[in-house]
Amino acid sequence: MFEKILVVTNLDEASKAALPRLLELKKLGTRQLKLVHPLDLGDSEGLYEPLLRLSQERLDAWKKEMEGWGFAVETQIPLGLPAAEVTALAAEQGASLVVVIGTAKTLLGDLFLEPLSHAVLHQARQTVLVLKAPATPGDLLAHIFFPTDFSDCASRALDRLRELVKAGAKRLTLCHVQDVARLNPYLTDKIDEFNRIDEGRLADIKAELQALGAERVETDICLGRPHREILNRLAGSDVSLVVMGTQGRGFFGELMLGSVSHYVARHAPGPVLLEPLPAAEG
Repeated sequence: MFEKILVVTNLDEASKAALPRLLELKKLGTRQLKLVHPLDLGDSEGLYEPLLRLSQERLDAWKKEMEGWGFAVETQIPLGLPAAEVTALAAEQGASLVVVIGTAKTLLGDLFLEPLSHAVLHQARQTVLVLKAPATPGDLLAHIFFPTDFSDCASRALDRLRELVKAGAKRLTLCHVQDVARLNPYLTDKIDEFNRIDEGRLADIKAELQALGAERVETDICLGRPHREILNRLAGSDVSLVVMGTQGRGFFGELMLGSVSHYVARHAPGPVLLEPLPAAEG
């Protein structure tokens, strides 16, 4: 599923602590790994040599450690605008997955990761896995949470969920949030009708996933702001991975930073797997 992956990191110690979670990708087919640390030197030309040397030394040390875990590892330090370099490199390398590692409290909010993650989430045509550090090793497939708005991109993410079930995921929670902002004030009398329709949709998905091997599938329909309701359900839960599409039914198609998927990727306490639409459809 994810044989060749691109891993982007800022090389800090917190991010290093999250690296063992990459071992969990072996069950999803990961064998080759390119470890990338982009450098945007800007006007700091005098720092070029020491920064490059220190970055390469740390990359080499991480490479040696991960090779000991059984991965084939390459390293690269692209120079230039980090976001553009990573996006281009992922396409050039034929990566099936881009992993972005950042600290839990600052992901999408520090000087290194904010523009980089923003661009990767918006532009990458590969699946993107957002990992938070520090991280507790576990099983990414232990309990998958799947929010859906039944859009085309959610359908694409459902395809990925099917693959994860075939790979061994047994426990799933399927969630649909009736967006109060879209229903108020003119469609509130239709909520019961919408719930019946969407409960049927979730029941069909549940039956299909159970037929593929999922043992425990729960469904959840609620009313509220999607990003808030999703995060409320993740807080204090044992969810091991969130799987969702990067675009949805918003007026701007979820292509803004404030989109539900990007908000969840930023604030979720654990890993988030984001599935984009193919280029021809996006």
